[in-house]
Amino acid sequence: MCSRSLPRTIVLTMMLGVLVVALVRAPAAKAADFYITVSPDRGPVGTSVVITGYNAPGLGIGQGRTVVWRCDLFGADDRVIAQNVQPNANGWWSVDATVPDNCVTQPNARGESEVWVTAYGNAPVGIFTIGEACPPVLFLGAHGVNEGAEGGAPDEAHWGATVQSVWQLFEQQVPQAWPAAADYPRYDLPLPDPQNPPTIPAFAQAVWNADTATDFYAAGIVGRVVDQWHRCGTKTKVVLVGFSQGAWAVDKALRVMRDGTGPNRDAIGVVAGVGLLGDPAFPPHFCTGSTCRQGIATWGDTVIPDAGMGYHSDADYINNGVDVSHFASLCLSYSDQLRDPVCGVINPLTDFTAANIAVHTDDYAPSGGTERIAKFLAGLVG
Repeated sequence: MCSRSLPRTIVLTMMLGVLVVALVRAPAAKAADFYITVSPDRGPVGTSVVITGYNAPGLGIGQGRTVVWRCDLFGADDRVIAQNVQPNANGWWSVDATVPDNCVTQPNARGESEVWVTAYGNAPVGIFTIGEACPPVLFLGAHGVNEGAEGGAPDEAHWGATVQSVWQLFEQQVPQAWPAAADYPRYDLPLPDPQNPPTIPAFAQAVWNADTATDFYAAGIVGRVVDQWHRCGTKTKVVLVGFSQGAWAVDKALRVMRDGTGPNRDAIGVVAGVGLLGDPAFPPHFCTGSTCRQGIATWGDTVIPDAGMGYHSDADYINNGVDVSHFASLCLSYSDQLRDPVCGVINPLTDFTAANIAVHTDDYAPSGGTERIAKFLAGLVG
């Protein structure tokens, strides 16, 4: 590990990588109440897609859904895909469809045409972008806790401010890249109150709950990378960027592909670079005597022995199936007293001050951290 000066700050850099979560009193992991996604999510008119939806139990789970292409914002030109689609016992449903012609809901920020799909009775939409199915570079960004809308649209609302900063700086250097947000639900998690800290068991349980949710999110990232590989093979290089819980999800996704067989294993070959910021699974660093800074998930793993939530050595951390020279992870620190407590915690019951939390949520862009990740990734695929 090394440290380098940036304007009025130190960014601890490991040329390895991941990123993840914040903390306490988390609810049990679950998907959002309603959820719709389209796979693949871009390509020409006529592309065959699978539309998947989720209805939480108690929210119309027994009601059949009418699934439609929404070709007009006001529903005047809804084209029915399927009627009376029944969720399974767990609330999930899916239908096959073909992207229709002359059906554009609106253009996105890049001027591309978007087609929306929805199900009557559900609030969200899935989005299919009409465009090049095999861009030379795909930038896939994963948001952290307490941020990120569902849907996969490449903007701050869907992947958060930190990933947005990385993308804007990356796009300037790699203008041929296409962006996408990892499409998983927002995970809301109250942060610890330093005036009324939780007990160690409560805190550890919160991290455990977040770990379980992150497994679900990682599966979505794997699916997106595998789908891109299926359609494009090595024509498209994929770069993965994650912040906070998104970093953790990226890390887990890489290990699923590393240890997988068939498409899961083959698809990791198109991952050209990984950049993570504020990773909860960050290994121990800046050790003094019996204390070390480490990711909150790594810390939690010592409280719940063998939980497997973090990484206790650099070697474990970088063993993710990606060449170490293509992997970077940053944990931001200004001083011993002011640092990101998600990736650099010593005592979680005292370290989550308002100032330290602000380092995690607000400071990766102004400190130069997002610029550093963008430059690193651009150098791999530019």
